[in-house]
Amino acid sequence: SVSCIECTSPDFELLAETLSTPSSVSSVTKAVNQLLQYLADLLIGNNEEGGGGYAQVQIDRLLSSAPRKCPHHPDYNADNMLYSSFEKPAAQPDSIGFIIAIGCVVGTIIIVITIIFFLVNYVTKRRHQQWVTALSQEELTALQEKQARETHRKKRLNELTTSMIYSHESIPFLIRYSLPFIILGNIAFFLSGHLSLGASVNIAA
Repeated sequence: SVSCIECTSPDFELLAETLSTPSSVSSVTKAVNQLLQYLADLLIGNNEEGGGGYAQVQIDRLLSSAPRKCPHHPDYNADNMLYSSFEKPAAQPDSIGFIIAIGCVVGTIIIVITIIFFLVNYVTKRRHQQWVTALSQEELTALQEKQARETHRKKRLNELTTSMIYSHESIPFLIRYSLPFIILGNIAFFLSGHLSLGASVNIAA
C-alpha cells in the first residue's frame, strides 16, 4: 500500500487511496508474481513445457563442450577449439535515397498528424459552442462556477508547489540540471538507432 505523509496534490491522495484497496493490492501482487515467474522461466526454463531458459542453455553448452576443452579428458580435441575467421565483404556505401525516403515518410506523417490535429480541434470547438448555446442560464451559471473553482484549485496548487528547476531543497543541483540533457540524449539515441544503418548482410551467390 501507499501512504501519503505530506502531499500537496489531491490527485496523489486519490492514488494512495486507490492503491490501498484490497482489489488493487491483489492486482499488484498478481502482476509482480507474474513478472517474477516470467523472469524465472526466461533464466531457468519452464519444466512443464520442457524448454530450457537462457541460463540453463548456457550451462548445458558449457557442460557439453567441457570434455573437448579439458586436456586430461579422452575426448579432448584441440583442433575443434580453433575457428577460422570469416571473410569480411566489402562495405557497401550508404544510399542517399534511403535517407531521402525516410525523410519523406517522416514529413508525410508529420503533415497528416498536423491536419488531423487541426480537424479534431475545429470539430471539438464547434461542438462545444453548440453545446453551450443549448444550455439554460442556470446551467451556464453552474458551469462558470465549476470552472472558477477549478481555476482557483490549479492556481492554489501552483502557489504551493514548485517546478523541478526551482526545487533547491528537495532535488540536488546535479539532478535538476542534468535530467533535461539525459532526456535529450535518450531521444537522440532513439532516433540514431532507428534511422541509421546498424548492420547489413551481403549474400554472394
